[in-house]
Amino acid sequence: MPTPLANRFLHLEAQADFDSFKAYALETGVHEQIIAFLSFRPTLLHKIDPQQPAWPSPRSWEMASVLHHAELDITPAVGVASATEFQAFIQLYKTLPNLTPILAGKGDRIPWPQEPSTKYATAIGLTVRAADANQAYNAFIWLSQVATAEWVQLFAVDLFRVMRSKGHLGVLAQLVQKDPKLQQFLKDFQQLMGL
Repeated sequence: MPTPLANRFLHLEAQADFDSFKAYALETGVHEQIIAFLSFRPTLLHKIDPQQPAWPSPRSWEMASVLHHAELDITPAVGVASATEFQAFIQLYKTLPNLTPILAGKGDRIPWPQEPSTKYATAIGLTVRAADANQAYNAFIWLSQVATAEWVQLFAVDLFRVMRSKGHLGVLAQLVQKDPKLQQFLKDFQQLMGL
């Protein structure tokens, strides 16, 4: 664009922000495995490759989610390199703990995974699969018993967003208020966040 013409416009630079994308993804039904993968590899949210027609961006990950929901290859949306990493990550889902008993409040004997990518997948899986405040509360209790504080905090931020969008945050808050351990966690969390 010629300089005099360019000077007639405002030029704004926008950068992809993973936390904003994650909040959007949780609310709009982006596939759980895509959210978990990008939580583990946030640098792949936006990675321009001018040599390739398909490369990862928030828009292309949303398209990849549609393809993945349909059990199709996501390579046409995000490119070969990102799709290959994603497929390797998907293999982790076979090693996840069974999340159903945890959501039902029966996860006492289920251990917290050791591998970091599996931890991300577990936390996101619990967040996305919690259908109501009771399941969210059960997941919250389990995680607070087996994981370190930073994982519980990561989970709590996402869980509160999801429960708010589903209209269950008030019920979840009532359940948490009855539990002294979770009350202490929330108090510490609020201090850490400066709330």
